[in-house]
Formats: sequence, C-alpha cells, structure tokens
Amino acid sequence: MFTSIDLSDSGRPYIAFYDYTNHEIKLVYQTPLGGWSAPVVIDTGIGKIDDPPEEIEADLSLDFEDVLDETKDDQVHISYYDGTTQPGDVKDLKYWMGKVNSTNGFPTQEDKLTIDSTGDVGMYNSISVFDPSGDRYICYYDETNGFLKVAEWLDNKSNPKWTNFVVDNNNRDTGLYCSTAFGSTGMVGVSYYDKTRGTLRFAYHFPNIVYIPLSVIK
Repeated sequence: MFTSIDLSDSGRPYIAFYDYTNHEIKLVYQTPLGGWSAPVVIDTGIGKIDDPPEEIEADLSLDFEDVLDETKDDQVHISYYDGTTQPGDVKDLKYWMGKVNSTNGFPTQEDKLTIDSTGDVGMYNSISVFDPSGDRYICYYDETNGFLKVAEWLDNKSNPKWTNFVVDNNNRDTGLYCSTAFGSTGMVGVSYYDKTRGTLRFAYHFPNIVYIPLSVIK
C-alpha cells in the first residue's frame, strides 16, 4: 500500500511502501548486482491495528538524491504521514533520510524526525530534492485547517533546519493530492486540488520569493 518510487542515476529503483500486516513504513531497492534487497524498516506503529486496509491513514513519498559532490554519498529521502500510532493518537508529518553505500546500495539512516505535529497534518505529502544544492521541499495537506502547507530545508544556510508554512489558505479543503517538483533553475512547483472550488491549482516559488497560487483548470 501507498508506494512511491525513484531511480538512482544508474537506474536502480528505490521503493518506499506501507506494510499493512506489520504497520510499518519500509524501503526496498535493487542492489548493484541486480537483485532485490530485504525490506528496510523506516518506521513502525503506523496505522490503527484494528483498521481494515481501506481505512488505514498513511501516506508517503520518496526522492533519490544523486549528490553531485563525488566525495559525498547519495541520499534517499522519504516523507510520510503517521496517521495513527499505537499507543496514542498521532497525525503528524514525518521525514527519514538515509545515506547510500556506493558499494552495496544500502541506505544507512542519517536523519529521522517529526516535521509538523500541529493538528492533523501530513496527508497527501510529496517530497522533492534539488540535486545541485540539496534543498528539500515537502508539500502536504493540513486537515485541521483545510490548508496547503509546505516544509522546506535549505542546505545553503549556515544552520539548515526544517521550517513549515501555509501556501494556500483561501478556502477550506485546498491542498489535497498535492505533488511537488523542482525546475533546473531551483524553482519549486506544487500542483494540488481545491475541493471547495472544484479546481486544479498550481503554486510556484523561487528562492526568497513567496509562493504564488494560481487556478489552472476551473
């Protein structure tokens, strides 16, 4: 359930997915020898134990970063929504990053944290990494307020850290099913659904410029 894939520069797939049986976020990848790895557990306790598959609240997105600096390792980035964990009730946006071993392809965990925990946040998330700089963006839906939000991590800062902010709050239920991508100039684009208007919308952003939301199809 809830799969997401990206390819390394050499064409090897890395796939994140939700394991309903064990309530875990996992990762598998193709090794340099051509076989498939054993599943790597990213996080556990995701989803209510008694919920049927169609009611599980989880979502995820993966981006493989081919680091241009040859002295550094490639990286795998995963954003995911922890809908409900046991014990307790959690509805947070979370993030995991692993550095890839150049010999066997194994991603060793380097970072794992909760990015946003204010209300019910993180569903419909999508992550994108700008390879030249390492900047990272995650778009996601704020269910509590009905807003589109974005979390960003800018690698060029002296003390980089995740920050999150609202991109579109003009209507209740805007920001569903979002997807984000980088352009070659560093521009960030986000497509998403505005349920209130019944429209496809697009927001774009250049470094140091606020997001500008636009209606694409009415």
